[in-house]
This record gives sequence, C-alpha cells and structure tokens, in this order.
Amino acid sequence: MSDCCPFVPVPAGGSPSGSTPVTPSDTASYFDDFLSDRLSFFIATGGGTNTAGSALGNGHPGTITQSVATLAVDGAAVVCAGASGTAGVIFFGGGVVTWEAIHNIPTLSDGVDRIDLRVGMHDGAGVAQPTDGVYLEYSLALNASQNYFLCAASGGVRTKTDTGIIAVAGSTRKAIITVNAAGTSVTVTIDGVAGAAAVVANIPTAVGNNTFAANLQLVKALGAAARTVIHDYYNLTQTFTVAR
Repeated sequence: MSDCCPFVPVPAGGSPSGSTPVTPSDTASYFDDFLSDRLSFFIATGGGTNTAGSALGNGHPGTITQSVATLAVDGAAVVCAGASGTAGVIFFGGGVVTWEAIHNIPTLSDGVDRIDLRVGMHDGAGVAQPTDGVYLEYSLALNASQNYFLCAASGGVRTKTDTGIIAVAGSTRKAIITVNAAGTSVTVTIDGVAGAAAVVANIPTAVGNNTFAANLQLVKALGAAARTVIHDYYNLTQTFTVAR
C-alpha cells in the first residue's frame, strides 16, 4: 500500500468496488501528509526543532524531522506534533478506529543518549506521558528495552504491553494501531507484523477522556547529543457502529 493512498475501511454492507460509498454518516477520517502547515499543530521546547521536507526520499512526499538535543535543566527538550492543537476530539467505543503512520529512528537510544518516542492518538505534551490515549512507545529509559510497547492511558492510568518487535536504526517503519468497535481492545502491526498481545485496559472511552487525533511526541530522556526521528503521514479512520 502506498503512503499516498491510505486505506479507508468500507462500512458493513459496502464493497471495495464502491457500490456503497463511504460517507461522513458512516465514517470519519483525518489525514496529514505534512505537505503544508494547515492541519497539524507543532510545538518545540528546550532543545527541540521541527523541520519540514522529504527526508525519506521522493517516494515519501512531505516529512517532518524532529530533533532533540541537550536535555534542558527543566527537562523541556521535546518536539510534539498534535492534530487539533490543544483540543482533545477523540474517544473510543463508537466504532472501529484505525490509525496509521510511518516513522524512522536514525539512531537508537543507548547508555549515553536516550529518547522517548510516542506516536498515536494521545495527549502527551511537553515531557509528560499521556493522560489519555492509545499509542506506540519506544523508550529504553522507561521500558528497559529496545522494543516497541503498545500503550493505553485513561485518566492518567496507563497499561503498556511489549509488542515483541524491536526498533531498528535507520529503518522506515509503518505502524497501524486498531481500536475495536467497543473500545475494549487495542492491537498494533508494525510492517505487517502483529504485536505480541492486545491492550485491554485503560482505553479512554468516556467523553471526559478525549484525546488528540494524532500526536507524534519526541522527548530527550538522557544525554546531550542530538537525536532525531523522521515522520511521514498519519491517517485516522473511524467506521461508526451506528451511522450518524
């Protein structure tokens, strides 16, 4: 599947041929290929920067390169890209939600320099872990592992599950996070490989636990050397259990 043509699920009773068109009554979708600054909301603090371009090559139009350098005294070396600015707009339980994005970590964390990377639908801001959301996390500091962890957070209580899938330096990875229709299970695939287990606790399903449509959060957890992550598009699709 090309990153320029993200998958859009067909509602029950529909068909890929288009005999039952996907409409706003059945489906909500949100997509940003980082071709402009009109959709996503970007902030950078401490030793953080965002750079727009095509860092993954001409087959990946529109990328955002996040860089974090020296860990500031107040710990505010972070780059955060969140759709919807500061407004939470998503919570789960009203239909299947699929979230997809591509990222590349050129240099992994080690004993000297470490990053925390969180991509998905969550509200992590600054250096804080998410209060609400579902997301994929890479953090040697927090998880004592080079593996990706699948996470859910509701009201500041978090569940994290080891996917069993290791991060690879310089590899362009496609992650697809799926929340089931009832909002009771979250699964992930990375490059088509399924994570080891679903997350079934602390998935935000209450209106008071709204979260962002997308958040690409990079935090410098240790060390002074610059570390970067490159992101391509993200795409969110919800197919409603009951048409609106």
